[in-house]
Amino acid sequence: MIPYMFNSNTMKSVQYVIAVFAAYSTSVVLLADDSAKIVFDVPYGNESVQLLDVYQPLQNARRTAVVVMHGGGFIKGDKREERQVIAAKFFVSYGFPTVSVNYHLSDTKDEAWENLRVPLGDVATAIRTLLAGKIDGVSEVDRVVLVGFSAGGTLAAFLSLPACFETFGLPESKELKIAAAINFYGTTDRLYLAQKNGFTSGQHIQKWKDTSAVTWVSENSNPILTIHGTLDVHSYYRQAQRFDEKVNGAGGKHILKVLRKAPHGFQVGDSVWEEFDLEKVTVKFLEEHLIDEPPITGGTDK
Repeated sequence: MIPYMFNSNTMKSVQYVIAVFAAYSTSVVLLADDSAKIVFDVPYGNESVQLLDVYQPLQNARRTAVVVMHGGGFIKGDKREERQVIAAKFFVSYGFPTVSVNYHLSDTKDEAWENLRVPLGDVATAIRTLLAGKIDGVSEVDRVVLVGFSAGGTLAAFLSLPACFETFGLPESKELKIAAAINFYGTTDRLYLAQKNGFTSGQHIQKWKDTSAVTWVSENSNPILTIHGTLDVHSYYRQAQRFDEKVNGAGGKHILKVLRKAPHGFQVGDSVWEEFDLEKVTVKFLEEHLIDEPPITGGTDK
């Protein structure tokens, strides 16, 4: 593996991409090193919100695509935020065709969880459209890896748990061809969080359980890597530990990377990423679960 080396030149490239995002609603640009092209605002469905951005390697593209999902508590967030741009650029630098997806948002957090099936359905639609070869600018791919931050991490976890698909109106899991998922500090146990905040009984308990990924764990779960900081006050890391225990106890495959004194919201290339060598953690996980892929080497300074 050749280190990614998120340095000042990389940041300038990311800032350039963000500036282009701001200037054009729909466009195509090349990354500064000409290693990949970016196609903005490609439809993946029939609704106006169902748009994604494509990051396509120009040479030696892999047949596994990465699907990036933004955070924001299901009430805000966008694929064009810096965190998603940097993450997409990281994965495309390793040869993965990458798409960063927007999905339906809600007005309030309570409404968001009530309507969880809607963003789940959006991402499932994006995956099916991608696998069908109907996303402009993406090379042919056979399967996907999900990568989500915060609320996006929650979506990644749910979509890795086939036991929940019927309840949430999702297609059969075999249609989505999800090879693995990486959950950056997404909530997976709402009931635990509710109890930690003093809600121990009441009419909402069943709803909290139903909208907790931990409820839907089975031995058929897809491999998941969860990366979570101990100072996360939005989605306490203990619920990530409970999820880890439940998945592995059921015979599934889950790896939990706990980051001591790390907060919510860290991203690719920042001080937390470097301190805990999360590039190595991420690439190792992908190598273990994409064993028929060419060696995972690359990075922007290859």
